[in-house]
This record gives sequence, structure tokens and C-alpha cells, in this order.
Amino acid sequence: MSGTYTISESNGKDYINLTTNNQTEAMEIISIDGSAMSWSSRKDNAQYFHNGLKTTDHAIISVDFSKK
Repeated sequence: MSGTYTISESNGKDYINLTTNNQTEAMEIISIDGSAMSWSSRKDNAQYFHNGLKTTDHAIISVDFSKK
């Protein structure tokens, strides 16, 4: 996957804004240091598949990176 990113701040929180295929998604930077980084975002009315397409109130997406 390729794209671009920007870093922003809002209400005292840091965000990484990822743009791919002309769509931008903001994820909160939860933690970052020399060997690890964590992002998180909340999706309201998230759709998922379980015996067909369903909608939930919200979903939390977490992305964790670690340097080896």
C-alpha cells in the first residue's frame, strides 16, 4: 500500500492522517518511542460480516508497530 501522511494535533491529541486512493483517515497516535508506535481510531456504525452484513454501534481499530 502506498500513500502519504501528515501529522496534526487537535484537542491536545496527536494524529496521523493517512491518505490513499484520495481518501484520508485520521488515527490517534496513542504512543510512540524509539522502538514502538501505536495508533487507534473509532468507527461509528461500523459494518462487519457475520452470517451476512451487519452494523455495530462502533468499532475500535488499533495498529501496533514494533522495531526488531
